[in-house]
Amino acid sequence: MQKRAVLSGCPSPWESIAGTSKVPPALKLSPKGDLIEAASGKMARLHGINWFGWETESPTVDGLWAYDDTELPPTSSVSNASIAALGVNFWGKRTMTNDFAAVVHRIKALGFNAVRLPFNFTNLQKDLPAPKWDATEFYACVRDPINYINLNKTLDPSLSQLNPEQLAAAAPAYTGMPHPPPLKPDDDAACAATWEVPFESSYKAAEQYGDKLQLTMCNWYLPQGQGVQAIHRFLWQVQYLIAQGFYVVVDHHSYQDRDPNMLNPALFAANWGNLWRTITALSGYAEHIKGRVFADLVNEPSRWGCQWERECFDAQGQKACAAGAWLYHEAMRAIHTWDPDVPVLANAMGQAHVDPVKFPTCTKFFKGMNYGEGTITRKEVIAATGISDPLSFFKDMPAGSSGKLVLAPHVYPATLTGLGVDTQSRASLFARLDLSFGLKALGRDLGSDMQPLDRMAVILGEFGVPDHGKPQPPSPPQNPTAAAAAAAAGDFASIADVDVTFLQDLAEYLRGLEVQGATVSWFWWAWNANSGDTKGIVGPTDTWRDVQFKKVQLLTQLYGLRPWFRYQNGQWYHGLVEGWQQQEQQQQQQLQVQVQFRFPTSKNATDGDDDGDDNDADEEGGQGYARVGLGGGCVLEHARLAAEAGVQSETASFAAWEHSGRGIASKLMAAMGFRRGGGLGRSGTAIANPLEINILPSKKGLGAAQASPTR
Repeated sequence: MQKRAVLSGCPSPWESIAGTSKVPPALKLSPKGDLIEAASGKMARLHGINWFGWETESPTVDGLWAYDDTELPPTSSVSNASIAALGVNFWGKRTMTNDFAAVVHRIKALGFNAVRLPFNFTNLQKDLPAPKWDATEFYACVRDPINYINLNKTLDPSLSQLNPEQLAAAAPAYTGMPHPPPLKPDDDAACAATWEVPFESSYKAAEQYGDKLQLTMCNWYLPQGQGVQAIHRFLWQVQYLIAQGFYVVVDHHSYQDRDPNMLNPALFAANWGNLWRTITALSGYAEHIKGRVFADLVNEPSRWGCQWERECFDAQGQKACAAGAWLYHEAMRAIHTWDPDVPVLANAMGQAHVDPVKFPTCTKFFKGMNYGEGTITRKEVIAATGISDPLSFFKDMPAGSSGKLVLAPHVYPATLTGLGVDTQSRASLFARLDLSFGLKALGRDLGSDMQPLDRMAVILGEFGVPDHGKPQPPSPPQNPTAAAAAAAAGDFASIADVDVTFLQDLAEYLRGLEVQGATVSWFWWAWNANSGDTKGIVGPTDTWRDVQFKKVQLLTQLYGLRPWFRYQNGQWYHGLVEGWQQQEQQQQQQLQVQVQFRFPTSKNATDGDDDGDDNDADEEGGQGYARVGLGGGCVLEHARLAAEAGVQSETASFAAWEHSGRGIASKLMAAMGFRRGGGLGRSGTAIANPLEINILPSKKGLGAAQASPTR
């Protein structure tokens, strides 16, 4: 049988159905350190997902190879003559899971408005493998009707209040690359063969497929061909995501034991500079791309023992990592040479637990810090723990990069990191996050030189929890109208109660920052079903077919994700740029923040390690906060910080007694000129203290001269 050639066309993302109409507003960092829309000045929030693959040997995002989907019609569903007419082999592949554009549609429908793409520079320089049918990313796929994808495979009835008719009317339209591939005048005539053949009369097809087998070529539009480098496909996917309404974070993510980029700041800067030069040279950069794609300099540099202010050497005495501040400064300088406005995300280093055998001279850590955490700057904490000091990174920022920094910590529970269950307690978590990035997000932190630090934007580059589910492929639904049953059958996620509590505590912490004026964006780890510990938003690992709605429910209820089927208070929330203002108002109305928490004040509160692991704070370098003594009693409640901040300069600050009222009274007072510590009136010269109430003796008039107690 003569197989068709893989199409060689590579249309621009702007030529898709969406064109430029879905491109989100450009973002930038404000002078106050907020992520805002560049044109309107509105606060922006990213609800993102990590989709890895480009950092591996794969020449694309992961999962497009998903296979063995038994829901699909088998080869025996059509005649041999029909197979010959099709000219392709097909089995177990479908657009919903194997086609990049269709997967992007599902991610968008679930409410995510940003995607973080891990990559590494080495892989981007490789030539793409030669494309061919049933290999690489190009497959004969069964076409899934978009309504079936929306209503049967990307819908959680438990989160929706709409009836079936309302859901059908509200389902998101597909605005991606067309299927089957459109033919152009110069296309190979062999590609004009039919994409549809009738099912055998003996085969009972599922309702969504009707009476015909309808095929397409998955990913026919991806850059390909002899001599095409991986970077072309990578940047095409970045542009496509933007055209579909997403913001994109690109993140250098290396698994090399000795990454040359981490050893040589000049090489690291050259690679980032060359990448950004290429991005800024893309057609339509100023109009459609600028302000929608951001750099995340390196993923979890503690992998190489990196320290902020000095080099790190391994057990053999070889340099494992250059000074982190130097690495970051050079890379930021290179990026901002090509676009001075790019927000640059920085993962932390030098304060998290590292392998003491591998990096014996870089072992100092703050208890509970893991992976991408670690930007503590308080002098007392650094002195007591010996952790790396990031002061030089913050204070010696290159001139062209000042005000363009975004802190991008990764926050995971101890059940995943193995750093002691006591570090997962609410008090320990809040204390650590306050020191690492919370106070910086509020503009209330000090450097080790005891000088105030600038306020900083924060984006959680990764967070997630272990998923203990053991997925087994479910039996296919008996009929496609049983949407709820089909969704339930494919949800294998199993999250322990302790990790649900962790997600609740982290969400409450972020809301505590939010009511004080900070806005924290986030990226969940991960979309990928093959993420070993957290698993994915989709699963199981062979088909990547079924949304794990337990995770979607947690992100919706705790973190503000708004899937397309989410219906509340008469408003649709698609979770994208549209509706941000209404979403913001709703979240403010729903805030019930408990802010009366404090740092642990005793050794037992921080250093107890009853789980029997080997990661106790008494290891060399590990320190609990109780040994630091910051602030005497170690009391730094969020609300008290707001109340003790001194003269208010922003209306977002409000008094501690007002946290349950969301600061409305303080904001109104501030809008009329009042500043804490001053007097009333526009000029601030009227009374500064509350009126005293005189309690008069019984039956005495206002003129009574008798001294009275005051209340």
